Amino acid sequence: LRSPDSGGNMLVGNAATSGTLNLWTQNITVTPNRDYVLTFNASSLAGATSSLLFGIYTGCYRTGADISVPFETVNCVWNRYSFQFNSGNNTTIPLSIVNISAQASGNDIAIDDIIVYQCASVIYPPFNVANAPVWRGISSDWFNMDNWGTTCALPTCTDDVYIPMLPSNRVYPTISATTAAARSLSILPGARLSVNSGGNLSVCGGFENLGTLNTNANSTITFIGNSNPAEIKGAISGVSKFGSIIINKTNITDTVKLAANIEIGTNFTITRGQFKGNGFSMKIGQDFINAGTFIHGNNTVEFNGATNAIASRTGTGTFYNVLINKTSSSNTVTFSPAVTTIQNQLNLTSGKAITTGSNEISVTNAATNSVLNYSVNSYVNGRIRRAVSGAGSYDFPVGDASRYELVNMNATSSLVGTSNILGFFTGTTPGGDLPNLQESTLLYERICDNGYWTLTPNAQPSAGAYNLTINPVGFNCPGPYQTVGKRTNSGSAWTFGGSTPVSETQRNGYTSFSEFAQLDAEEPLPVTLVSFFGKWKNQNVELNWSTASEKDNDYFLVERSFDGSHFEIIGRVNSKNAESDANSYRLDDVNPGSGLNIYRLKQYDTDGKFSFSKNITLTRNDATDFVKLMPNPGNFNEAIRIQILAAANEEYKIILVDMAGKTVVSKVVNTEAGLNELELSSKNELPQGMYTVHLVGINENASDHLPIKLIIQ
Repeated sequence: LRSPDSGGNMLVGNAATSGTLNLWTQNITVTPNRDYVLTFNASSLAGATSSLLFGIYTGCYRTGADISVPFETVNCVWNRYSFQFNSGNNTTIPLSIVNISAQASGNDIAIDDIIVYQCASVIYPPFNVANAPVWRGISSDWFNMDNWGTTCALPTCTDDVYIPMLPSNRVYPTISATTAAARSLSILPGARLSVNSGGNLSVCGGFENLGTLNTNANSTITFIGNSNPAEIKGAISGVSKFGSIIINKTNITDTVKLAANIEIGTNFTITRGQFKGNGFSMKIGQDFINAGTFIHGNNTVEFNGATNAIASRTGTGTFYNVLINKTSSSNTVTFSPAVTTIQNQLNLTSGKAITTGSNEISVTNAATNSVLNYSVNSYVNGRIRRAVSGAGSYDFPVGDASRYELVNMNATSSLVGTSNILGFFTGTTPGGDLPNLQESTLLYERICDNGYWTLTPNAQPSAGAYNLTINPVGFNCPGPYQTVGKRTNSGSAWTFGGSTPVSETQRNGYTSFSEFAQLDAEEPLPVTLVSFFGKWKNQNVELNWSTASEKDNDYFLVERSFDGSHFEIIGRVNSKNAESDANSYRLDDVNPGSGLNIYRLKQYDTDGKFSFSKNITLTRNDATDFVKLMPNPGNFNEAIRIQILAAANEEYKIILVDMAGKTVVSKVVNTEAGLNELELSSKNELPQGMYTVHLVGINENASDHLPIKLIIQ
């Protein structure tokens, strides 16, 4: 394009009063996103003490470097000047050459031979974009329009703003108020933007830093508008981190996404709209507040910094990876949602993760290393739920405000029906009844003070087993011997749960989950009780017990209760030999109750000290419930079968007697826990008549039962 005046007609301008005289203006048709060059000749007409000063405008924005030719020594000396720009998104551009001299007189300029043409190739860094604000650096004040070279207005949400690298005699922008705005902001290589305390920049599009971003901790970058997706990219960490970020888009579906790793000095807040992590990491110095939508995109959220933080959610979204990496181990991150879901890994390196009340952190990755790097410097003060699968060792790094109380669940086989387990530590001594558990020569009658653990599954396993290890810190155990006990809740009795001891803090072979505490025992018992059991014999209860060793044993009192709370003495049995290695004892209860009968032994030493055995429970069995004959009445031509509902591995003698008192069938059978079905007689074996079936218990688990009648028709 050649100007109409390029054929020899010279344009002359004088800006004696305004200093902004348009010397030449023309609407230029351009192709979007292409580079162009404007060239022209210019000369001063004001004499030796004057200078040339003019700028190039695309629309109302001064674009590129102003042209200043100081102190021309000869009038009418022509020089050729060139200016480059990029068309941006425009198809037409109002291009102007303007006399911008502020001198009251003597700044007359003549121009001639104006030419505009498109470049054959793009030069990097790119030319300034037409009709876009480009920082010129006359002062550091963002809100001074001279710094943008504009005759219109300060940048708004419709403007793509550029901050280029400036000459040493220019300065970079500083934002100290809340009204700065841009559609997208690009800090180009070598350039710098500062946001002071209380300052805010509202960005309606993307944010890119290829230079330096200096932000005060109390400054804010707010992403607004409905541009989708608005990207955050470039170097935004370390000295160039954000102060705080607010996502407050126009619509709930408007999106801001990461295209680089970022660091935020204080708070990250989603008020409205979507934020996508997009696989990039986020370091947050203080609070994570989600009232919109957070889409992690497999990214990592790291909580760092030297202040306590809160992670809240009233909107939607889950975490993928969470890293607690605070400056001090005393710093905390409090997770306030009812359930904070972490889909991959919780990494605890420094600082405590806190959940209050029934709130919990739920790690849904069932890998054993989905929770890692925990220590006394970083653990969960509250509740953590872990997904579990198959055999494997799962740590629950829990504790209270001052103590790290790690507990380990090592599944030795798959826990069928259990897919996740909630774990937490309570830093007070559990209430309820004290334990009364004997194991080997030790009687555990106390609970170590100051804490217990709870492991609660989504469902108790129907099969499988696990080993449990506690790591008690700050416990008070007066006695010299400890082990681990379990109970369902504070209203239940303490048990060993079928487990076997390994050490003072580990037991193996658990099959259900509950509360766990460290139990305490005094010196070994003078009497080692090997067994204590009872069984029905006719209408009486036969009680048997045996000892492995006795020292200073005086006698036993046998006590019975019908409700488990109130016991009465039903007999006394003296020691057979106070120094014997092993003895067996028996006492018959000739007046048992018709329902529940609970028995215990109270063993007295020669010095008057005593201890209790475990309780055993017997119920008078109704033969019609325990034993069934099929069919009954039966027939001579068919076999008769007997069903026995056994509580354990039991051994019985079955006796079938006819009306004359003659024994027709006598056999010994062994049962397993549950329903057992056995053949009593084959077909054609029993003639027509009435018979009586007796079950006589043989081993210690089996009791005698009331007889049952059988009719053969």
